[in-house]
Amino acid sequence: MPEKNSRTAAPPMDEDIRAIFDSYSEAPRAVLLELRSLIFATAATFEDGDRLTETVKWGQPSYAALRPGKGTAVRLGTPSESEIAVLVHCGTSLISTFRRLYPELQYSKNRAILLHVDQPLPREPLKRFVEMALAYPSSRR
Repeated sequence: MPEKNSRTAAPPMDEDIRAIFDSYSEAPRAVLLELRSLIFATAATFEDGDRLTETVKWGQPSYAALRPGKGTAVRLGTPSESEIAVLVHCGTSLISTFRRLYPELQYSKNRAILLHVDQPLPREPLKRFVEMALAYPSSRR
């Protein structure tokens, strides 16, 4: 297996983040870890991609750009054992924009993209979503 580029590999988790991921059962944890890797890999494509912070917000892993005035946090949650939510602040236009771009995805109001643990991740739409969130509000029209 090829070695991952250090700019695209997800960094080690701190104790608080590790505890959250460890609290999930195997199926949702696997999807959440795949999403975490996708978020860090996507952030690495930005000029200042190494400046992504991973914290705990409302008991969920949260990812935000450290650029002042840029971006909105992306959080990962589990509304149920079989469902994953990729959440953003409800005051953004990200979900409404995404509903128009990707009507085939499932959404929860203006807060989240919903994913099922037993289905493959829609990687390209999720990458685009993370790009838009980390660049928000500069990506607003």
